[in-house]
Amino acid sequence: MPPRPLPDLPGVYYSIISGAAEGHTSNNTFAFEVTPPPATGAADVAAATAVANAIHTRWPTFCTGSMSQAYTASQVKTYPLHTPTAPAVVVPMTATGGRFGAIEAIMVAAVVKHNVVRRGKGSQSRSSFSPIVTTDRNAAGTQIVGAYQTSLTADFIAFINGVEADVAAAVGGSCLYVQMSKGTLTHAPAAYTISASAAELPLSTQRRRAQR
Repeated sequence: MPPRPLPDLPGVYYSIISGAAEGHTSNNTFAFEVTPPPATGAADVAAATAVANAIHTRWPTFCTGSMSQAYTASQVKTYPLHTPTAPAVVVPMTATGGRFGAIEAIMVAAVVKHNVVRRGKGSQSRSSFSPIVTTDRNAAGTQIVGAYQTSLTADFIAFINGVEADVAAAVGGSCLYVQMSKGTLTHAPAAYTISASAAELPLSTQRRRAQR
């Protein structure tokens, strides 16, 4: 079954950071919502450009603190979802991890859990970051150590807050980190506010991260 197309959501911007480690893909995705939403067309594309530029500015600092030296990001592309005919805004970048040491297999990832305000109830989503430096996990290889959990949480929140502040300064209004839903047969596409984010101790294994 082909993937669902990106939805048309006013004020929502979907970004993909292209990353790799030792020849394997290690991408990350983020969605941000601007309020009030810019009009479709030039204003929407301008806001997407602001999001891409903010990620370009903030991601290298996150990588220095939380990513392995084996990781390098090459670009960020951001889609203005309320202007479906516009291509993604692509901003090249070089962001390299600053944590040194031997690494785990690329499919092993640290996880940041998000609390999502959705349809009046709490739900969760997660972001994964790989590869992991072996000294950042316990001897059993089942979870990250407490010190890395603390620093990953702080670095992630600083990244998100920085992007939100940069975008709000560039386009006006407010900017929030959100979870984007492409919708289902019974629920329309939507963006849901993420109320909190924190690194989890258990490691994740994701086969897709082993793809070349």
